[in-house]
Amino acid sequence: PKSLVVREVREKLKQWGLSVVMARFNFTGWFTDETRDAFGAAFISSTEVQEALRKAAVAAGEPKSPLLSISGRAASVSVETLSCTQMDLSMFDKLVEQGLVTGGGLIRKCMEDVFAGVTVSDVVREMMVNEDSENAYVFEDEEKSELLFHVFRRLSVGGSMNQYDDALKPYLDATRSVYKDLVSVYRSKRTGEPTIGTQALQLTGAEGVTLFPADEHGQEHSFAYLCIDGRNKQVTFW
Repeated sequence: PKSLVVREVREKLKQWGLSVVMARFNFTGWFTDETRDAFGAAFISSTEVQEALRKAAVAAGEPKSPLLSISGRAASVSVETLSCTQMDLSMFDKLVEQGLVTGGGLIRKCMEDVFAGVTVSDVVREMMVNEDSENAYVFEDEEKSELLFHVFRRLSVGGSMNQYDDALKPYLDATRSVYKDLVSVYRSKRTGEPTIGTQALQLTGAEGVTLFPADEHGQEHSFAYLCIDGRNKQVTFW
């Protein structure tokens, strides 16, 4: 994947306190909605996958990552299917339209507060982590289930040592770069139009395999996504 070797993206991830792992694997067989749980369990239980993730965690320089010691077989997994329909970043135009971001591209500030272990001092990050935010209406539930939204949310919320940006553009630039690595675009044989051929899963738990820190707010700073390209028989872990 290219995004994590782009200097500007790599520097921003470090600034935002994110030590992320992205790795791509080949697979055999078929992926369907009916086999998603079995697919997720088989993937995260694979010794080859676990070895690759351990090496990737070392390369990412994250000494406390659970991936450094990932092992075992998953008896079951918790999986959420995400949508992959967005071809550009236009869904985030409403951040300006709704006044969360100024016309000049600066994110509006708010009183500092803590939600689920995340300290926030601007309205975009507050909206992302506070379920009762007055701005919760800005994005529809369908939009919040998009992989693109999840990427933006993870980057904008950042990690525990986040040195956040005041402007929206760095988050959009990094979101575009990461998203392009996660999805595959093909031209539809029926319409001739470009279409995304990726199916995305959010892996929120795996019984028997430690994916996330044990603390109660671990998933606010930790995540695992599987992006499956059935055409090329590849899955990208992020």
